Amino acid sequence: MYFAMTKTRRLWKDAGVPQSKIYYLLDALEMKGLVEHTQRHPREVKAK
Repeated sequence: MYFAMTKTRRLWKDAGVPQSKIYYLLDALEMKGLVEHTQRHPREVKAK
């Protein structure tokens, strides 16, 4: 899935990831250096 910057709500809906797992997934992607999150609320992420 391609995304430049998106809110987590849209991401879990588009990717088909259960809502309860999206933050674990995003944390794993961030630790691998693939995404970074913004300081906004609700949380937004963008590809590096």
